[in-house]
Amino acid sequence: GVDILHEILQRAPDVRLLITSRESLHLQAEWTMEVHGLPIPQTAQIAELESNSAAMFFLQRARQTRADFKLTDEDRPALLRICQLVQGLPLALELAAGWVRTLSCREIAHEIERGLSFLAVTARDVPERHRSIIAVFDHSWRLLAGEEQRVLRQLSVFRGGFTRQAAEQIAGAGLQLLSSLVNKSLVQHNDMHASRLDLHELIRQYAGMRLEENEAEERETRERHTRYYLSLLEKQEPGLRSKRQKEVLTSLMADIDNLRIAWDVAISQEAVELLRGAACPLYYVYELLQYFREAELAYQRAANMLRTRLVNAGTQEDACLKGALG
Repeated sequence: GVDILHEILQRAPDVRLLITSRESLHLQAEWTMEVHGLPIPQTAQIAELESNSAAMFFLQRARQTRADFKLTDEDRPALLRICQLVQGLPLALELAAGWVRTLSCREIAHEIERGLSFLAVTARDVPERHRSIIAVFDHSWRLLAGEEQRVLRQLSVFRGGFTRQAAEQIAGAGLQLLSSLVNKSLVQHNDMHASRLDLHELIRQYAGMRLEENEAEERETRERHTRYYLSLLEKQEPGLRSKRQKEVLTSLMADIDNLRIAWDVAISQEAVELLRGAACPLYYVYELLQYFREAELAYQRAANMLRTRLVNAGTQEDACLKGALG
């Protein structure tokens, strides 16, 4: 319908049009305003959830489904978690609230964590493509070109956002492809870091489902992700020992979730050389952040993997590699 809108503006220049669309229209007269999800409550607001827009919308829909529904103190942490999991997306909140006749808020949050298929409704007067979150994303997915689908699939391996450089190295996402996905509201700018990009959590889950359909592609993408972030960590070791320590630590903190995943994937793939190179700088990160319990568990998982490998192989080479992680 873009051509019709353009013709209206050409023939009636004083007309103003208010258009909602997942993708910008690419008209010269267009002024774009991004519409995000409802504001998400913070942990400190748990006692005042009813005043938060996302929580209030969930409660409104829950009471429409079950008139006697009341928010108890036990429900509050779970409702907070629901709002955070769907990142304030109104349709997702509405679909989640439709389950209060059957499940508690805690159970609803647990089911959302398990997978997107839970967020669905059977109402007869809801358009087909709005009856589930998967149906919504299926519709958008079909509108993407093949390369856009590939990039979106592979971007799902990131956690906590990513830089343009990381997206290009790991997902082959050049500037034009990233820009296209941003214009289609499938990739967004990170709220905390203006130079970083991110996926809405539900879009990430959907793209991850698509990536899992191709085992080889998923394995190769995760290998690139692991190698990129553990190599990045190793390269930053001199900086962690220098006067730039605070600056380097701050930059690494932006990718802390990616570093955690990379470490765990390296363990699962028995990528000993990557683990050896990253072990020392990761120690400095944990030490500076005082994440002692997490550090203990992370190194224990690596040590357990190496012990198992030693038992299975029993070679002197593996004994030397085990010494790398102490």
